[in-house]
Amino acid sequence: MGHLAVTQQLLCIGLAGGTLTLDREWVDKFRKGSIGSSVITEKEYEQLKDTFLPLVDITEDMYTGLKNNPFKVYTTSYNITLNSLDDTLQFVNTHEGLHFGVMMTLRKFV
Repeated sequence: MGHLAVTQQLLCIGLAGGTLTLDREWVDKFRKGSIGSSVITEKEYEQLKDTFLPLVDITEDMYTGLKNNPFKVYTTSYNITLNSLDDTLQFVNTHEGLHFGVMMTLRKFV
């Protein structure tokens, strides 16, 4: 969940030149390449939930201003090139779906 929040912010807001709303510590902990090697506390989990859910609204609120900003073209690890904020929003939904599927599978094992 932390990785999804950070990825959404870095791609949607960061590539469009906006200011991230997440703490830098979270960005460093959950960015691309993170492997979830540390255990988080119940308090951190609640913080993640409280942060993750409003991110869609935050991105939506920032969309109009960000859409007109110069966009930094980026090729993802899935070899998909993001050329615009609209491309990025579509990719983020796919990315979240992939990770959500993994989370649902892991849940079955717990």
